[in-house]
Amino acid sequence: MVSLNASQGDIVGGITTGNVVKTRHGDLPTGTFARWIVNELAKDLYFEGLPYALVSPEQYNVDEGVRIQRINTWDFVNVSLCLTIDVHTNNDFVLINGNARSGSAIYGRHLYNELTSLEDHFDTDITEVNYSNETFYPILKKVKAPSFIVSIGAESNPELLVNDYFHEQLVISLRNTIELCLKSDHA
Repeated sequence: MVSLNASQGDIVGGITTGNVVKTRHGDLPTGTFARWIVNELAKDLYFEGLPYALVSPEQYNVDEGVRIQRINTWDFVNVSLCLTIDVHTNNDFVLINGNARSGSAIYGRHLYNELTSLEDHFDTDITEVNYSNETFYPILKKVKAPSFIVSIGAESNPELLVNDYFHEQLVISLRNTIELCLKSDHA
């Protein structure tokens, strides 16, 4: 099973929480973008018959400790991969951070290879998976399963976050990664 986690920050009760990116449509909370991608990915996984769980389906921010507890509690149903979608407002490339668990190297290679398909279409660079930042991110450090944070950079091109074609291609890349990971010997 794959656990899907959207970074926090959204509009809760009409109040914006977390970071905001200015787009041609107005202010976009970064957590809203993350939820859009996670929900689209969940829809694709559902129709592909692939097992997944939304870490925080609520329409409000859920404490990171609670999200980590949920993921680790689901371990009994074989969480083989955890993906977190995030937005960085201080760079223009896609960062991938991961944890060092059994299967992480294989999953990380699949993730990187799939996401590099975005480089040509959207003039963005994809970084290799960085496993050395695990201690900085509780969602990586404390989750038992191989976990990755995919952070989309939007400093000089915030329109990427409201580009439907980018959403579609990102979801396809993530879905392909999940299919490869679940089919691998380590899933």
